[in-house]
Amino acid sequence: MRTPTKAAVAALGLAGFLLVGAASANEVTFTFDTTQPDFSMFGTPTVSGNSLTFAPSSFRATDGAPAYPMITITVTANAGYFLSGFQLIETGGYTLPTSVDEVSLGGVFEALDIEGTTGNLVSSAITGSAFTTTGSNLAWTGGASLAIPASGWGGPDGLVTSVTLTIDNQLFAFGAGEIWKDAISVVAVATPVPEAETYAMMLVGLGLVGFMVRRRSRAIA
Repeated sequence: MRTPTKAAVAALGLAGFLLVGAASANEVTFTFDTTQPDFSMFGTPTVSGNSLTFAPSSFRATDGAPAYPMITITVTANAGYFLSGFQLIETGGYTLPTSVDEVSLGGVFEALDIEGTTGNLVSSAITGSAFTTTGSNLAWTGGASLAIPASGWGGPDGLVTSVTLTIDNQLFAFGAGEIWKDAISVVAVATPVPEAETYAMMLVGLGLVGFMVRRRSRAIA
């Protein structure tokens, strides 16, 4: 059995390095207007890396008093990156004294392309736990995810570097039930923009791998 040449091994290593690098380095900037009517219900926001987290203190629904606040957030990729998706993660608690009572959550998570001119929009329903267990101060999790389309979005270069996110939340409670949110996080997925030299190196590496695979196949045959 023949062993791969150093060139083939180097090419494999190069391709793997490029793929890992593209998946691991993410940099974005979050901006928002704190004077939005519903902003106070989301609580104080904090940013850590590519995550924006809210800590609500009064985001709660009881019988006859649903909660349905909505806010918008602009996400911009820093120089050298483009946006490829978003994850909304929510956690909270609820009280359901009896099976006759009821609590639920809903809403929509949306991303609007603000670079292009066609008003591109993607949305996902906010879903969560089934809320069938009765008791007090029970925990729940929920959320939604968005993937930016690979084409048709962004500016002339086809890369999406800025979008407006909308979080339209809904909490409902009936009877003696009660539901609230403890944390709301938005995680942005950004990918480095490959430079022309990077494209060329990756193509050369993949070409060498393909060449060695063909040579090995012919030798075995």
